[in-house]
Amino acid sequence: MVYFVYYFDRTRRDGDDLKALQTSIKTMLVGGTNAPRDDEIRQLFKQWMGTAVDAVQHARKQSNVDQERVALVGFSLGGYIAMSTAATEPNLGVSAVVEFFGGLPRELYAKLDKMPPVMIFHGDKDSVVPLKEATDLKTALQAKKLHVEEKIYPGVDHMFFGDNNQFRWDVAMNAETVTLAFLERQFARKKK
Repeated sequence: MVYFVYYFDRTRRDGDDLKALQTSIKTMLVGGTNAPRDDEIRQLFKQWMGTAVDAVQHARKQSNVDQERVALVGFSLGGYIAMSTAATEPNLGVSAVVEFFGGLPRELYAKLDKMPPVMIFHGDKDSVVPLKEATDLKTALQAKKLHVEEKIYPGVDHMFFGDNNQFRWDVAMNAETVTLAFLERQFARKKK
């Protein structure tokens, strides 16, 4: 069973300047500051994480869902939300986290004590979320002796785009295969 969670609905407001909001979010996530908006962005981010928590709790109530085998998967900002939710909600009992082209806000690195296994995907030419976000996250997880795997795709920009802004289907299909294998391994551990 797969649920697609649209967390923006929780905080959508008429008149939002989405481009300015995206810029502020990106600045905060990679350790920068936009002082006038930092508190606002943190509050929005917490609400989006709350949506992820609600989604996991909802999924577990479904009769066709194994409550012990639930994972979070996120792309870009969703990757930050998935990682942040797992880091700050250890009692949620998520079995694994897969993040694509995202990371973890620097201020949450200290909360990496209890994390489920993590799979990181990133392109080495990512122009939206720098590759450093992936490498720093892997280093932080390894420093805590937590299970982390990564797949860095050479020549790939944000969200599987390559040269001339062409979507790299070959890379996306590889990521799907790697993700399914990773989740199968993690879920098999939960069965034991």
